[in-house]
Amino acid sequence: NTKDSKAVKKFVILETKKVEFEYPKYLFYFLDMSEKRKIPIQRDVRPFNDIKLAIVFGKISYNLSFDCEVIYSPSVNQLMLQKNLKANLWKDIKKKLDL
Repeated sequence: NTKDSKAVKKFVILETKKVEFEYPKYLFYFLDMSEKRKIPIQRDVRPFNDIKLAIVFGKISYNLSFDCEVIYSPSVNQLMLQKNLKANLWKDIKKKLDL
């Protein structure tokens, strides 16, 4: 919430499961629905074929399966409020990706 307006952003990765017609394996979908944007809704879709790491932010109530390394992170709000959590997340990312 920024100055009494809501900033809503969604990031979604979809697996296409298409092998014909040279479809990408995954689509990264970004949607910005923040209230005070000049353009009310901004969208961006990007194709890609490989995932090395997935980060799940916050608690989820359903099972997810991944074909890559996974980090379960505190929520984005918790990361913003507690800087040490952010530092720990970066350590986990570097460790999983051998950086």
